[in-house]
Amino acid sequence: MIKARAAHRPAAAWRTATLDWLSGHGPGDTPVVLVGAGLALFGLWLTVLTVTPGRRRLLTLSSPGTGLDAAADRSAVAASVRDAVAEVAGVGPARVRVRRRRVVVRAGLAFGDRATAHADVTAATRRVLAGWRPRRAPRVRIMVRTEPVWQPTLPKTEEPPRPDPVATAYTLGEEDEG
Repeated sequence: MIKARAAHRPAAAWRTATLDWLSGHGPGDTPVVLVGAGLALFGLWLTVLTVTPGRRRLLTLSSPGTGLDAAADRSAVAASVRDAVAEVAGVGPARVRVRRRRVVVRAGLAFGDRATAHADVTAATRRVLAGWRPRRAPRVRIMVRTEPVWQPTLPKTEEPPRPDPVATAYTLGEEDEG
């Protein structure tokens, strides 16, 4: 159409033939109704395809060859991340959710330092995801929360405190008053 308007060329033959045919037929004619119904069914089919999941449950992976298309089930990726997080010292139960563009890890800390556990969980998650080699690196969100039974690590001292020998020494014959 741009060529016809800008360059002053004649319109394409199929366009003029289609317009001539449509000018001779009305909206109630059988061929027009059948083509309209076919286009409506095609539009409905495209709508169904857009809302159905298809391969959305799969995480696409980068493959070594150019002709290969690799994908993994997201639940399998979540299970491997959950197993790696469970091996971190002090981490109890963990919930992992793998989406198309994000991985969310919620871990419970039973004992130990929060910052160390957070760094270890992050490293374990990134290590497992690097092993899966996703085509597009997902954003990783780590949440480490303390469990009700959480015990913080005590700071290490060089020597344990010793009792004062003078205060605890008793002499013979003295009774404890207290």
